[in-house]
Amino acid sequence: MLNFLLVHGSWHDGSMWQPVIDALELRGHAARAVTLAGHGKGVDKAVSHDDCVQSVLDFANRHDLRDIGSRLGRQRAAARAIVVVAPRPRIVSGEH
Repeated sequence: MLNFLLVHGSWHDGSMWQPVIDALELRGHAARAVTLAGHGKGVDKAVSHDDCVQSVLDFANRHDLRDIGSRLGRQRAAARAIVVVAPRPRIVSGEH
Protein backbone atom coordinates (compact mmCIF):
# COMPACT_ATOMS: atom_id res chain seq x y z
CA MET A 1 0.00 0.00 0.00
CA LEU A 2 1.19 3.50 -0.82
CA ASN A 3 0.20 6.77 0.85
CA PHE A 4 -0.61 9.74 -1.37
CA LEU A 5 -0.86 13.39 -0.40
CA LEU A 6 -2.56 15.31 -3.20
CA VAL A 7 -1.98 19.04 -3.58
CA HIS A 8 -4.22 21.12 -5.84
CA GLY A 9 -3.21 24.02 -8.07
CA SER A 10 -4.48 27.58 -8.25
CA TRP A 11 -8.22 28.29 -8.19
CA HIS A 12 -9.05 24.89 -6.66
CA ASP A 13 -9.24 23.27 -3.25
CA GLY A 14 -8.59 19.78 -1.94
CA SER A 15 -12.07 18.56 -2.89
CA MET A 16 -11.07 18.49 -6.58
CA TRP A 17 -9.08 15.33 -5.81
CA GLN A 18 -12.04 13.25 -4.55
CA PRO A 19 -12.36 11.13 -7.73
CA VAL A 20 -8.63 10.37 -7.57
CA ILE A 21 -8.82 9.55 -3.85
CA ASP A 22 -11.70 7.16 -4.54
CA ALA A 23 -9.77 5.46 -7.36
CA LEU A 24 -6.61 5.09 -5.26
CA GLU A 25 -8.53 3.70 -2.28
CA LEU A 26 -10.25 1.15 -4.54
CA ARG A 27 -6.76 -0.03 -5.43
CA GLY A 28 -5.79 -0.44 -1.77
CA HIS A 29 -3.87 2.80 -1.27
CA ALA A 30 -4.39 5.60 1.22
CA ALA A 31 -4.92 9.09 -0.16
CA ARG A 32 -5.53 12.51 1.37
CA ALA A 33 -5.91 15.94 -0.16
CA VAL A 34 -4.85 19.21 1.45
CA THR A 35 -6.51 22.56 0.82
CA LEU A 36 -3.88 25.29 0.67
CA ALA A 37 -4.16 28.54 2.60
CA GLY A 38 -6.08 31.15 0.63
CA HIS A 39 -8.03 28.56 -1.39
CA GLY A 40 -11.63 27.46 -1.08
CA LYS A 41 -14.82 29.38 -0.45
CA GLY A 42 -15.02 32.28 1.97
CA VAL A 43 -11.34 32.44 2.94
CA ASP A 44 -8.84 35.29 2.88
CA LYS A 45 -7.09 35.11 -0.50
CA ALA A 46 -4.18 37.34 0.60
CA VAL A 47 -1.62 34.60 1.19
CA SER A 48 1.97 34.04 0.15
CA HIS A 49 3.69 31.03 -1.36
CA ASP A 50 5.19 30.38 2.08
CA ASP A 51 1.67 30.25 3.56
CA CYS A 52 0.71 27.62 1.00
CA VAL A 53 3.80 25.52 1.70
CA GLN A 54 3.08 25.80 5.43
CA SER A 55 -0.42 24.45 4.75
CA VAL A 56 1.11 21.26 3.34
CA LEU A 57 3.52 20.92 6.27
CA ASP A 58 0.75 21.48 8.84
CA PHE A 59 -1.50 18.95 7.09
CA ALA A 60 1.33 16.41 6.97
CA ASN A 61 1.97 16.83 10.70
CA ARG A 62 -1.73 16.47 11.57
CA HIS A 63 -1.93 13.24 9.58
CA ASP A 64 1.35 11.70 10.76
CA LEU A 65 3.09 12.32 7.44
CA ARG A 66 5.92 14.30 9.02
CA ASP A 67 8.54 12.98 6.63
CA ILE A 68 6.93 15.01 3.88
CA GLY A 69 8.13 18.11 5.70
CA SER A 70 11.66 16.83 5.46
CA ARG A 71 11.28 16.26 1.73
CA LEU A 72 9.80 19.71 1.17
CA GLY A 73 12.67 21.16 3.18
CA ARG A 74 15.06 19.44 0.76
CA GLN A 75 16.48 17.22 3.49
CA ARG A 76 17.04 13.53 2.95
CA ALA A 77 14.41 11.36 4.58
CA ALA A 78 12.46 8.20 3.89
CA ALA A 79 9.08 9.49 2.79
CA ARG A 80 5.94 8.03 4.29
CA ALA A 81 3.86 9.35 1.41
CA ILE A 82 4.01 10.21 -2.24
CA VAL A 83 3.19 13.87 -2.81
CA VAL A 84 1.32 14.64 -6.02
CA VAL A 85 1.24 18.29 -7.08
CA ALA A 86 -0.59 18.53 -10.38
CA PRO A 87 -3.97 18.95 -11.98
CA ARG A 88 -6.11 15.89 -11.43
CA PRO A 89 -5.40 13.29 -14.09
CA ARG A 90 -8.14 13.16 -16.73
CA ILE A 91 -8.00 9.40 -17.14
CA VAL A 92 -8.71 8.80 -13.44
CA SER A 93 -11.44 11.42 -13.16
CA GLY A 94 -13.25 10.01 -16.17
CA GLU A 95 -12.79 13.11 -18.33
CA HIS A 96 -11.61 12.72 -21.92
